[in-house]
Amino acid sequence: MHIIMNDSHITSIAQLAETLTSGLTPSFVFETHDDAYAWIASVLDRFKYLNRKHLKKKEKILVRKYIARYTTYSKSQITRLIKEKQKTGTLQYGKGKKRHRFTRIYEKADIELLAEADNIYKRMSGDAMRGVFKDEYTLYGKSAYERLAHISHSHLYRLRGTSRYKERALRHRAKIIPTISLEESHSSIPHEKRSV
Repeated sequence: MHIIMNDSHITSIAQLAETLTSGLTPSFVFETHDDAYAWIASVLDRFKYLNRKHLKKKEKILVRKYIARYTTYSKSQITRLIKEKQKTGTLQYGKGKKRHRFTRIYEKADIELLAEADNIYKRMSGDAMRGVFKDEYTLYGKSAYERLAHISHSHLYRLRGTSRYKERALRHRAKIIPTISLEESHSSIPHEKRSV
């Protein structure tokens, strides 16, 4: 069921305040975030929310409450959307947005090199492997180790947790110390000193 929100008859702050005080709960739900964002943009434009001289602070609060009532978005989310509208002039949801991403420092080749080195050195501790990478780059001049020579301790373990690393790394088990049975241990103790 597709319900279109038509509140174009509400054009003044007095009508908006009356709508809020009436206590009527909305009988519609936006089907998508895109619909809600388009409606929010139209409300902000209709009441000239972004024009600093047009609305007073109390009137802006009423517009925010109106948006919150019909969208059920939180106060902080509405603030974020208003800032986005002010900055870009539009509101977009999801795919069309350019999101911030950190630049990737370590590539697939670095993860494979880490796995290969761990296989050779039997997966030594993070600090020991960092020392190996630093030596390979600075002492032996191997350019493949350039990025790994500057890797942090925590990031090394983060790379060890990736699926690419797990595909290439061998599993090294801790050394198992052979144990002797209780009877054998008692037989090596002189009879007078046994407390069994």
